[in-house]
Amino acid sequence: MTIRAVTLGWVGLVAAVACACSSPPSTHPISVSTQPATHVASSTAVSAPTSVPTSAASPVTPASASQLTGIVLKSSDLPAGWTGAPFQGNPHIDAINAAFDKCLGIRDPRPDQVADVHSQSFSMGRATIDSEATSYRFASDITLQGVAVSKPNYASCEETAWRVALATELPAGETIGGITATVTQGPGGGPANVIGSVAETLIIMKSGVGVPIYVRGVFAVGPLVVALVNYTGVEQPVPADLQAKLLNLVATRAARG
Repeated sequence: MTIRAVTLGWVGLVAAVACACSSPPSTHPISVSTQPATHVASSTAVSAPTSVPTSAASPVTPASASQLTGIVLKSSDLPAGWTGAPFQGNPHIDAINAAFDKCLGIRDPRPDQVADVHSQSFSMGRATIDSEATSYRFASDITLQGVAVSKPNYASCEETAWRVALATELPAGETIGGITATVTQGPGGGPANVIGSVAETLIIMKSGVGVPIYVRGVFAVGPLVVALVNYTGVEQPVPADLQAKLLNLVATRAARG
C-alpha cells in the first residue's frame, strides 16, 4: 500500500464514473468548465504515531495475511442493503504508486511489505466502500506513512495520480472537469491512531454537464500495520455517520495489530 486514496477499488470507481454520466442525476447537475484542480491542506501538524513500535520496544512480528483479514471490513460490518463483490484494483497501480512516491520525494515502502489484504468492495446504490490492510517489516515504514501525508505537495501529487489513473478509463466524450483534494493530518476527530485522510471531489464532464464524485480515504496505523478505508459516492458523499462507524471498527482492529 502507498498512502493514497487512489488505491480504492478500480471497478467500483469506473462503475461510479459510468453511472454518473450515463444516467439522470438524482440532484441538479452542475455545469463546470475545465479548470486546474484546487488543492487544500489542513494546517494541523502530524507526528509519528505513538503506537508504532520502535527499536527500543519489544520485538513485534509483522501481521500475516490471515491476521490482516481480521482488520479489513467484512459484510457483517455494513448495514443491511450493502452488497459485497470481489475487490478489483487498478491494473496500473504499481506504476501509479511509483510515480506518486517520486512526486512526494519519499522512498517506496513496498519492498518492505510482508502481506497485503483487501476487503470486498461493498456497494449500495451509487456508493462504494472498501478497505485494505498492509503489514511491514520495520517501524520506520509505518512512520513514513505519517511523513508522506504531512508533505505540502501531497494534494497536488494526489491530483496528478488521479489524472493518470483516469486518463485511459473514462468513456468516450467524458473528461475530468476538476479535482479538489483536501488533506487532513492526524486523527481529525477520529480514533487516535488515524494519521490522516484525503477527501476529493472529482467532476466528470459530459456534454457540458458535470457530475461530482466524492472520494475519501482514511489511514490508521497499528504495530507494523497500516489500514485504509475508502468511501466513494456519486453526487453525494457516503453518510458521515456510516463513515465514522466503519473507520472506528477498522482503526480499533488495526491498533491491536
